[in-house]
Amino acid sequence: MSHHPSFKPDLDRHRFLAQLALLNKSPLDGLILQPRKASPIRQKPIVIPTSTPTDESTPLPQTADQDGVETFLVDGVIFPREGPFGRGCLKFVLRKQPNATQLQFSTAVYHPCVDSERRFHFPTRLLSQNLRDQLAYVKQAFVDVDSILCDAVNQEIATQWTKDPVGYQLQVEECLREADMQLYSAEHDDGFAMQFSRYAAAEHGAGYQLLCKGTAAPPELFQLDQSPSQGLSFVDVASQQGL
Repeated sequence: MSHHPSFKPDLDRHRFLAQLALLNKSPLDGLILQPRKASPIRQKPIVIPTSTPTDESTPLPQTADQDGVETFLVDGVIFPREGPFGRGCLKFVLRKQPNATQLQFSTAVYHPCVDSERRFHFPTRLLSQNLRDQLAYVKQAFVDVDSILCDAVNQEIATQWTKDPVGYQLQVEECLREADMQLYSAEHDDGFAMQFSRYAAAEHGAGYQLLCKGTAAPPELFQLDQSPSQGLSFVDVASQQGL
């Protein structure tokens, strides 16, 4: 079934929301996503006319480009917890279009599937898959490097992983130190952007104790306007624990 071009942005938006809902229903351990304010899903909804236009001259909504394609911007962070990057906290920006997914890390990542521009390369077989499957592959790539060597985009790094694991780990540790230093830096003023604040017992201690007990914390514990440090609180870089 074909649709008028003016419907396409809403259809793309619906598909993306459905993929986020799948991630929310079946989350991936150690992975957090937060759509940015500039992402189309945070804009006012487009009003669909009650009758389908009979011609294709209707202008496209302003949130779409001339081809009716929107880019959904999402901040993300991954805690590998296992493998060479096990102790790390890696921030990234996800740019999602209906037929394309780009994941770019905020700092350098020494990995066979990551290029010099810090972009993670998905294998062709995953390009048409849903977002959860794509992100599950990213998590697997950090936990079990051997399993993705056939998809390596950087053969030099892949070779070092197999032939010089000690040298590879030294390169990884350098990347993790850079990620540690930039973890708390605010790169933009987007109120929806994912930001980290250093753990402070006076502000976060009560909520942390409840989380440790598996108890849901009351919303008032996390009111941003009551705390000078906004965003997510990362307890300890070496602990892989986040609030």
